[in-house]
Amino acid sequence: MNARIESLLTAERGRASMWWQILSKMLVQGEMPQWVSVQGIGTELDRSRFLVDQDEVNRFLVDGIPQSPDEQAALIDLLEAERTHAGTWWSMLNTMRARKQLPDWVRVHHIGTGPEYDRYTIECTAVNRALFGMDWVRSLADLNQVEIERREFRRMFATNVIPMFEHA
Repeated sequence: MNARIESLLTAERGRASMWWQILSKMLVQGEMPQWVSVQGIGTELDRSRFLVDQDEVNRFLVDGIPQSPDEQAALIDLLEAERTHAGTWWSMLNTMRARKQLPDWVRVHHIGTGPEYDRYTIECTAVNRALFGMDWVRSLADLNQVEIERREFRRMFATNVIPMFEHA
């Protein structure tokens, strides 16, 4: 992966990681609303799935920017799978903000706001331009597999993790 692509991805991923870190801290400190925590948001398992998707993108880019349409389509799918995690985390923060459920230490930093998501979108479009020469690629992605994985994660979390907390 060339240095420019790596730098652009690092900026995009940094914002997404910050959102997860905030959610994780809220979870650990008992400040997470129940409707969010039951979805497994902010857990180590949640983050590990994001990191697996990052690793897939990195492995795909190890030899440089893909040239064939099939390789580009595969990379778009991988990037959008990774971005789905970030979008979910921002959506949770945004919804908590709207419901006035964010702790003050989060709210005062304008986390979960539209302008914050706009900055993330700018970072994503910079990556898209560098890799594909266009601003928007989500409509080109096959997100069916991503949605299947998200449903499976929620089912597994509800079945295996939540009962551990209920019996603690």
